[in-house]
Amino acid sequence: MRNPHFSTLAVHGGDQTDKGHHAAFTPIYTASSFIQPDLSHQADFGYSRVGNPTRYAYESALAALEQGCYATATASGMAATAWP
Repeated sequence: MRNPHFSTLAVHGGDQTDKGHHAAFTPIYTASSFIQPDLSHQADFGYSRVGNPTRYAYESALAALEQGCYATATASGMAATAWP
């Protein structure tokens, strides 16, 4: 997408692919933990407090809207200030 309008980015921005079920848009994942193949290979997501597919889709869309490289979603302002 080359120089999309803000409204187009609001709908289609970021990485919205659903690798699990191939949905058109990323569904809301409520799982607290995710299955790992084994102890030596870590999958994309392990525990929801660290990250999950829904939060990743939100963060990548927010980064696209703000024309940034990445974004981080936190539960509160205090959590945001504690980020390294």
